[in-house]
Amino acid sequence: MTTTDFLTRVRNISSYDLSLLRANDEAEASDESIIQNANEVLSGWAESLGMLSTNIAVTFTAGEGVYNGEGPRFSRKVHAPKVLQIDDNLPIWVIGYEQFAIEYPYWTTSAAGRPFRAGWDGINLYLYPIPDATTAALTVTLTGIYVPQINIDESSAELDIPLALHAPLAYATVARMTQHAALDNTQMLMVQKFEADSQDALQKVAMRKGAARSQGRRPNFAKFVRS
Repeated sequence: MTTTDFLTRVRNISSYDLSLLRANDEAEASDESIIQNANEVLSGWAESLGMLSTNIAVTFTAGEGVYNGEGPRFSRKVHAPKVLQIDDNLPIWVIGYEQFAIEYPYWTTSAAGRPFRAGWDGINLYLYPIPDATTAALTVTLTGIYVPQINIDESSAELDIPLALHAPLAYATVARMTQHAALDNTQMLMVQKFEADSQDALQKVAMRKGAARSQGRRPNFAKFVRS
């Protein structure tokens, strides 16, 4: 389903007997409003989806050691970074900020250089040492879980989520945009079903991804005990 198809589907769902949120008494919700609400749904789904990318581009700036995971320095909105790669250097495993701060309590005042340690507090990426001008000119990529987003300017792009969630996202978006105060009981039940069905579809995809991540792990057998 492309962005254009998605917008059409949302309008088809809502045209039955549900009212979408409208601004300034518009005849129908704008494309921008629909996409904004869909992206808010996707942000809530990010952890369950676990969408992994090995090539999230990162732009460093000399003298800056803190980077917001949802900011413009990343080519995708970052939910959970795993490994940072600076040029052809050894990969840097991203650790929790608490451990990072314990190991490098003076990271903010240390001399700039090429980072070899990175921390994450759930929102920001922290680097030690702070990048210098030479590092800022290098290619930097991040492997991590990202928040899928729909770009309204890419109307022919396929939705960046599993196919099984294309339709559920449309229903979840309608449910999010519906003016609940204006609904009768039948309509409210319909909205609740939209929300429940979309969550059920999300959990099925999450379970499938969880099973895939467990592949290749050694089974945890009980230790042998002599009788």
